[in-house]
Amino acid sequence: MLYFKKDNEILAVESAFCDEKEVIKQGYKKISKSTYDEQLAKNELEQLKKIKKAQIIQIYTDFVNGVLGDTPISEQLTWDTQEKEAKAYKASKDPQDAPTLYILSQKRGIDLELFCNKVLSKSSLYREVSSNLIATKQLYEDRIEAANSIEEVEAIVWETGDEE
Repeated sequence: MLYFKKDNEILAVESAFCDEKEVIKQGYKKISKSTYDEQLAKNELEQLKKIKKAQIIQIYTDFVNGVLGDTPISEQLTWDTQEKEAKAYKASKDPQDAPTLYILSQKRGIDLELFCNKVLSKSSLYREVSSNLIATKQLYEDRIEAANSIEEVEAIVWETGDEE
Protein backbone atom coordinates (compact mmCIF):
# COMPACT_ATOMS: atom_id res chain seq x y z
CA MET A 1 0.00 0.00 0.00
CA LEU A 2 1.25 3.49 -0.88
CA TYR A 3 0.15 6.63 0.99
CA PHE A 4 0.00 10.18 -0.34
CA LYS A 5 -1.05 13.61 0.87
CA LYS A 6 -1.92 16.91 -0.80
CA ASP A 7 -3.10 19.68 1.54
CA ASN A 8 -5.60 17.89 3.84
CA GLU A 9 -6.44 15.24 1.26
CA ILE A 10 -4.92 11.82 1.78
CA LEU A 11 -4.84 8.74 -0.45
CA ALA A 12 -4.16 5.08 0.22
CA VAL A 13 -3.56 3.18 -3.01
CA GLU A 14 -2.69 -0.46 -3.59
CA SER A 15 0.87 -0.37 -4.92
CA ALA A 16 0.05 -2.84 -7.72
CA PHE A 17 -2.49 -0.37 -9.12
CA CYS A 18 -0.50 2.82 -8.61
CA ASP A 19 1.93 4.73 -10.78
CA GLU A 20 3.73 6.54 -7.97
CA LYS A 21 5.36 9.08 -10.31
CA GLU A 22 1.97 9.99 -11.82
CA VAL A 23 0.44 10.59 -8.39
CA ILE A 24 3.40 12.77 -7.36
CA LYS A 25 3.08 14.66 -10.65
CA GLN A 26 -0.47 15.57 -9.58
CA GLY A 27 0.90 17.38 -6.54
CA TYR A 28 0.77 14.61 -3.95
CA LYS A 29 3.61 13.87 -1.57
CA LYS A 30 4.40 10.33 -0.50
CA ILE A 31 3.86 9.81 3.24
CA SER A 32 4.27 7.00 5.73
CA LYS A 33 1.41 4.83 6.96
CA SER A 34 1.66 6.41 10.43
CA THR A 35 1.39 9.92 8.91
CA TYR A 36 -1.56 8.70 6.83
CA ASP A 37 -3.26 7.27 9.94
CA GLU A 38 -2.68 10.51 11.90
CA GLN A 39 -4.12 12.64 9.08
CA LEU A 40 -7.07 10.29 8.68
CA ALA A 41 -7.88 10.60 12.41
CA LYS A 42 -7.49 14.38 12.22
CA ASN A 43 -9.81 14.60 9.20
CA GLU A 44 -12.40 12.41 10.92
CA LEU A 45 -12.23 14.57 14.06
CA GLU A 46 -12.66 17.79 12.05
CA GLN A 47 -15.61 16.32 10.15
CA LEU A 48 -17.25 15.19 13.37
CA LYS A 49 -16.71 18.66 14.87
CA LYS A 50 -18.52 20.21 11.89
CA ILE A 51 -21.42 17.80 12.31
CA LYS A 52 -21.62 18.41 16.07
CA LYS A 53 -21.56 22.22 15.56
CA ALA A 54 -24.40 21.92 13.06
CA GLN A 55 -26.39 19.87 15.59
CA ILE A 56 -25.80 22.49 18.31
CA ILE A 57 -26.86 25.30 15.96
CA GLN A 58 -30.04 23.39 15.07
CA ILE A 59 -30.91 22.88 18.74
CA TYR A 60 -30.25 26.58 19.40
CA THR A 61 -32.41 27.56 16.42
CA ASP A 62 -35.23 25.30 17.62
CA PHE A 63 -35.11 26.92 21.07
CA VAL A 64 -35.13 30.44 19.57
CA ASN A 65 -38.04 29.55 17.29
CA GLY A 66 -39.88 28.19 20.33
CA VAL A 67 -39.39 31.51 22.11
CA LEU A 68 -40.46 33.55 19.09
CA GLY A 69 -43.47 31.34 18.46
CA ASP A 70 -45.46 32.44 15.46
CA THR A 71 -44.49 36.12 15.76
CA PRO A 72 -43.98 37.36 12.20
CA ILE A 73 -40.58 38.81 11.31
CA SER A 74 -42.27 42.11 10.40
CA GLU A 75 -43.42 42.41 14.02
CA GLN A 76 -40.05 41.30 15.41
CA LEU A 77 -38.41 44.09 13.44
CA THR A 78 -40.39 46.63 15.49
CA TRP A 79 -39.23 45.34 18.89
CA ASP A 80 -36.27 47.74 19.19
CA THR A 81 -38.51 50.66 18.25
CA GLN A 82 -41.15 49.54 20.72
CA GLU A 83 -38.60 49.29 23.52
CA LYS A 84 -37.12 52.73 22.76
CA GLU A 85 -40.55 54.29 22.60
CA ALA A 86 -41.64 52.63 25.85
CA LYS A 87 -38.57 54.00 27.65
CA ALA A 88 -39.11 57.44 26.15
CA TYR A 89 -42.78 57.49 27.16
CA LYS A 90 -42.00 56.28 30.67
CA ALA A 91 -39.55 59.18 31.04
CA SER A 92 -41.76 61.91 29.54
CA LYS A 93 -45.36 60.62 29.76
CA ASP A 94 -45.81 62.26 26.34
CA PRO A 95 -47.62 60.01 23.80
CA GLN A 96 -45.75 61.80 21.00
CA ASP A 97 -42.58 60.09 22.23
CA ALA A 98 -44.21 56.71 21.50
CA PRO A 99 -46.10 56.98 18.22
CA THR A 100 -45.94 53.28 17.36
CA LEU A 101 -46.98 52.19 20.83
CA TYR A 102 -49.71 54.82 20.94
CA ILE A 103 -51.26 53.38 17.77
CA LEU A 104 -50.90 49.79 18.97
CA SER A 105 -52.35 50.54 22.41
CA GLN A 106 -55.25 52.55 20.99
CA LYS A 107 -56.16 49.89 18.43
CA ARG A 108 -56.10 47.24 21.16
CA GLY A 109 -57.89 49.38 23.71
CA ILE A 110 -55.04 49.20 26.24
CA ASP A 111 -53.85 52.10 28.38
CA LEU A 112 -50.55 53.44 26.95
CA GLU A 113 -48.77 53.32 30.33
CA LEU A 114 -49.81 49.70 30.83
CA PHE A 115 -48.83 48.85 27.27
CA CYS A 116 -45.37 50.41 27.73
CA ASN A 117 -44.88 48.41 30.93
CA LYS A 118 -45.84 45.24 29.06
CA VAL A 119 -43.40 46.03 26.22
CA LEU A 120 -40.54 46.67 28.66
CA SER A 121 -41.30 43.51 30.62
CA LYS A 122 -41.36 41.37 27.48
CA SER A 123 -38.20 42.94 26.04
CA SER A 124 -36.36 42.33 29.32
CA LEU A 125 -37.53 38.70 29.42
CA TYR A 126 -36.62 38.12 25.76
CA ARG A 127 -33.15 39.65 26.27
CA GLU A 128 -32.54 37.36 29.27
CA VAL A 129 -33.73 34.22 27.48
CA SER A 130 -31.88 34.98 24.25
CA SER A 131 -28.68 35.87 26.12
CA ASN A 132 -28.79 32.54 27.94
CA LEU A 133 -29.40 30.67 24.70
CA ILE A 134 -26.55 32.46 22.91
CA ALA A 135 -24.17 31.87 25.81
CA THR A 136 -25.08 28.18 25.95
CA LYS A 137 -24.59 27.77 22.18
CA GLN A 138 -21.21 29.50 22.37
CA LEU A 139 -20.16 27.35 25.34
CA TYR A 140 -20.88 24.18 23.36
CA GLU A 141 -19.08 25.56 20.30
CA ASP A 142 -16.04 26.29 22.48
CA ARG A 143 -16.14 22.75 23.91
CA ILE A 144 -16.35 21.27 20.42
CA GLU A 145 -13.42 23.36 19.21
CA ALA A 146 -11.33 22.36 22.25
CA ALA A 147 -12.05 18.63 21.88
CA ASN A 148 -9.01 16.57 20.97
CA SER A 149 -10.66 13.26 20.23
CA ILE A 150 -13.73 11.77 18.62
CA GLU A 151 -14.83 10.51 22.04
CA GLU A 152 -14.66 14.03 23.50
CA VAL A 153 -16.78 15.41 20.67
CA GLU A 154 -19.32 12.61 20.94
CA ALA A 155 -19.65 13.28 24.69
CA ILE A 156 -20.84 16.84 24.02
CA VAL A 157 -24.62 16.86 24.26
CA TRP A 158 -26.93 19.86 24.77
CA GLU A 159 -28.80 18.94 27.92
CA THR A 160 -32.26 20.43 28.35
CA GLY A 161 -31.93 23.01 31.11
CA ASP A 162 -28.38 24.08 30.20
CA GLU A 163 -29.81 27.18 28.52
CA GLU A 164 -31.18 28.54 31.79
